[in-house]
Amino acid sequence: MATVEECEVVRDAVRGLCEPLTRFILRSWELADDFFVSRDMPEDDHRGGRAHLARQLLRRELRLADSLGGWRLPKKCTPNSEVKLVKDAMSLKVLRPGVGGAVPAPGVNLARMRYYRNPELTLFGADASNLIAAWSISAKTHQPIIRIVRPTSIWKSLRPEEIDIDFFLPASPGQLDELSFVPSDEGLELPFFVGDEDEEEGGDVSPNGG
Repeated sequence: MATVEECEVVRDAVRGLCEPLTRFILRSWELADDFFVSRDMPEDDHRGGRAHLARQLLRRELRLADSLGGWRLPKKCTPNSEVKLVKDAMSLKVLRPGVGGAVPAPGVNLARMRYYRNPELTLFGADASNLIAAWSISAKTHQPIIRIVRPTSIWKSLRPEEIDIDFFLPASPGQLDELSFVPSDEGLELPFFVGDEDEEEGGDVSPNGG
C-alpha cells in the first residue's frame, strides 16, 4: 500500500505536467480528428487511427515544449514511438485507456511487464516510480481526462488493475492541492480522491482504481 508520503512525492512530481500535458493532448487529438474528418475517414473504417496519429503529434508537441516541469522525452525513440516521459529516476508512460476507461493491461511484452511491477520502488522509493497516464477525451466536455496511476504488478485484460496510487491530473497545478488521500476499503491502496466537481464525469476514484 502506498503511504501518504509516496502519494505526495508523485503528486508533486507531476505538478508541472498539469497545464502542458492537458493542452498538448487536446491539441494533438483535435489535429488528428480534423485530419480524418476532412478526408471523410470515419472511425468505423479506421478504428484507432485517430489515436495513433494523436500519439505521434503528442510526441512532437512534447519534444518541442519549452518546459514540462522537469520532465522530458528520452532521446532514443522506441520502435512503436511510445510516449514516455522521464524525470530523474521517475517515468511516466502516456497511454490510451482500455475497455471501460481502465488502464491497459501490460500484455505479454516483457519490458512492459517489468515496468508495471515497479521493481525500483524497493531500492529508491517513490522517486523512482513507474507511472502511467491513461488519457481520453470527454464526450461531454470535449476536454482531456488524464488518469495517473502507479501499477504494482501485472494483470490480465478485463481483470482488476493492480495499482496503489490513482488520481486524475487537473489542468491547473493549483487544483492538485485540493486532492486528499483516502485509503481503500480493503486497506490495499491509498489513492487520491477527487471531490464533487469530478463525480459528474465519473472521476470518483473507486477503491480498486477502476
